[in-house]
Amino acid sequence: MMKRQSGRTEVILPDKNDNKKPEKDFQFWLKSAGWVWLALVVVFSCYWSSFFLGNHDFRFVRYGVPVDSGVWEGRFMQFVLPKLLVDGHILPVLNVFLGFAFLALGVVLLARWFGLAEKYREVLPFALLIVLNPYILTQLYYVHQILPILFWHLLCVLGVIWIDKAAEERRPGLASAGVLALGAAMGGYAASLELVLTVIAGKFWLDVLRAKKNVTALLLHYIKFGMIVLAALLCYAAVIEGIKSYGLISLWMYNVQTLSFESMLDKFWGNWHRPWVILCSVFPFEKWVVGCGFLLLAVTALAVSWKCRKLLWGVLCLTVSVYLAFILAFLSPYDFFEKFRVHFFSVPYLLAVLFAVVFSCGTRGSRNTAFATAIVLICLYIGTNFYAQKIWLLGNKQDDLYVERIKHDFLPRLVPGRKYRLATLGGLYGREKFAGVNNIYFLRTYD
Repeated sequence: MMKRQSGRTEVILPDKNDNKKPEKDFQFWLKSAGWVWLALVVVFSCYWSSFFLGNHDFRFVRYGVPVDSGVWEGRFMQFVLPKLLVDGHILPVLNVFLGFAFLALGVVLLARWFGLAEKYREVLPFALLIVLNPYILTQLYYVHQILPILFWHLLCVLGVIWIDKAAEERRPGLASAGVLALGAAMGGYAASLELVLTVIAGKFWLDVLRAKKNVTALLLHYIKFGMIVLAALLCYAAVIEGIKSYGLISLWMYNVQTLSFESMLDKFWGNWHRPWVILCSVFPFEKWVVGCGFLLLAVTALAVSWKCRKLLWGVLCLTVSVYLAFILAFLSPYDFFEKFRVHFFSVPYLLAVLFAVVFSCGTRGSRNTAFATAIVLICLYIGTNFYAQKIWLLGNKQDDLYVERIKHDFLPRLVPGRKYRLATLGGLYGREKFAGVNNIYFLRTYD
């Protein structure tokens, strides 16, 4: 490049690092995803190394999961990915490792979309706040759906990134890809909607704090953004109605039931406080410090908003984010507020949003506060996750002992030639805390 200055021509050679910057950028985010994946593998080593069998998984482990298994409850895309990757089988180690890879890549891409700096000090705490949150236990318990459940996180993040870019650059191809991605994710697990809305609200908060002028143009962008997301939601609803018309969905399933608008308002006024209470306690069996972590991050994020002279925007974004994180609880006739496996798609992301707000726009002191809070929370998360694995391993051992005892007690009384089915759902020793299952053992005959 040539540049003329003060009567002389100056030749400026291109920086050799310019061509390497995209490569370095890719390497950083790939390494970050690798570290997050490794953290998941280490923390849940007891889980994957023992080939844990959770709720109603034995038949699927033996024969594989049919691709249409989720259709009857409205999850028409749930087992398409396992069918494509592993022919529907639940394979030791491989399924878990692949699922962890999808989740790790998704949260790292989210950190990049949020505009976090290429520093491990920012990206890793952000990602680990999501992936190590004990809410993940409620999904790991259902071994047969690990691959799709964790893949939906990646697909949701990709979908919102594509839609954001499409709304900014008017690229209909990207918009269509985003709509398909979000529609497929919701078709696999309706709670994906909470993830989508939570991260969009978080990105809006970040963009508002970074905006140097008025936010009118920003609002117009997010209106277009929201319209495309609405199109994805309508596509999902249309498919559900189509499947209903063929009688393939059990209409009594909670996945496909919604309240009327008036009932939603009534439910909101009667339960507006419950999301805040749950966020301050996080899990019934965790230490109270975890709830304080949410409060501290929330207060620090609001302080950052005040520092940016946008406190009202901060209060509004925080409030909207909290209610969007529990939106299915307000839409459904069932009590979903403490359905932790549903909110695994939103609550961990909400905490990460607060961390991102502080680290992106805060002062050095507020960043140190957020970093220290994140480290404490992650350590508590790890302790809870190890404790849960210990309980699960003890429970599996107990299952074996119960089977031996039942064989000893019942075998002399069984009728030769008649078939029996041993039901072993749930268990004792506190496993219901981690999965909400606490059924008894019994024998029943079948023809």
